[in-house]
Amino acid sequence: MGALEAIRQLIRQGYRARPENLAGMALQAAELLGVTTLVIYVVDHQQRELLPLSSTRSPAGPAIAIDGTLAGRAYSTIVPAPGTLDTGEHTLWVPLLDGSERMGVLHATASGPLDEQSVTDLTTVAAMIGELVVTGDLYSDTIERLRRREPMRLAAEMLRARLPPLTFATSRTVIAGILEPCYDVGGDAFDFAVNGDTAHLASSTPSGTAPPVACAPSSWPP
Repeated sequence: MGALEAIRQLIRQGYRARPENLAGMALQAAELLGVTTLVIYVVDHQQRELLPLSSTRSPAGPAIAIDGTLAGRAYSTIVPAPGTLDTGEHTLWVPLLDGSERMGVLHATASGPLDEQSVTDLTTVAAMIGELVVTGDLYSDTIERLRRREPMRLAAEMLRARLPPLTFATSRTVIAGILEPCYDVGGDAFDFAVNGDTAHLASSTPSGTAPPVACAPSSWPP
């Protein structure tokens, strides 16, 4: 019942919410889910760090590296990662997804262990929050500024606006791609389309080296 009510509350608030409101909305949802805190982290464009959204009740904390951390494990494997803080509180990192596109993670803390139902509830709520993050990013620069770790050149700005999702998955296929460097591209690009049973891939690169794009059979979700 807690997860259902949390989703209802997020939907009601989401109609008029700004990206600046999302961190506070997550904290309100935490009360319905029986956890102490819920903090939203979004990934930077190079997929090296996870960056927290802040609010008046939840001041911005430090960025978290993806490599070698529980947060990064949840982001990379798309599987919730439990742990314990130095204070004795129990913690859970839940992947934040838009479909199969990884947007970041949701961090929950609780005074006691989180059972299987709690993990399921938090995963469900994370899916709703992921949708709100994507929607807010369409009409505001708040989340985009946070995800950028350095200025972006005009060519990169224009290209990123035309890229498809960096990750797409069905029960049979996973497609993933990324551009590096992402802040100053030289014309490299990729595109894909999935029509029926056929996946079409295309890449363009003036340098002669194709941007990294992979397509493989899938057993998604893991």
